[in-house]
Amino acid sequence: MQKFADQAQASRRAVSMRDRRRPAQLLKVEATQALEASFKLTDTGTFVRAGFTISSSGIKSTPVGRRGDFSHLNIDQLEILEDLGSGECGSVRLAKHMPSGKLLALKQISVADRGQRHQLLNELRVLCGLQHVNLLPMFDAFYRDGALFLALKYKDA
Repeated sequence: MQKFADQAQASRRAVSMRDRRRPAQLLKVEATQALEASFKLTDTGTFVRAGFTISSSGIKSTPVGRRGDFSHLNIDQLEILEDLGSGECGSVRLAKHMPSGKLLALKQISVADRGQRHQLLNELRVLCGLQHVNLLPMFDAFYRDGALFLALKYKDA
């Protein structure tokens, strides 16, 4: 029994030593692969994760019941007017929907950071699944250039 334990410990030490000798470039490749494994980007630039499918033309599917249809906005129809604020996870900008002239808040969050991505997915689940007077309604969400954008009702305080 002791011989087996000694062999296992020696094997762990050998693996540990091998990891220390890995070139930095190989570690970067492995980190990139781990990041890509935690979500999927299709050839058309669509973000796919946890039952959500989001493209530059909006939400295609969600894992939760949606209260009504999505707006069918398109991110190309939005004109950014000004910054409203920023925080640890991203920024919020005032945007104008050009065809209708309506103002909305456009929240931008990077999907590169795993923690931010998981926080965003939780927020999407809530916004897609609940309707409450104290929650700003979400019109749609978009994916473009490594970021997810949430189009929310603009409420001037």
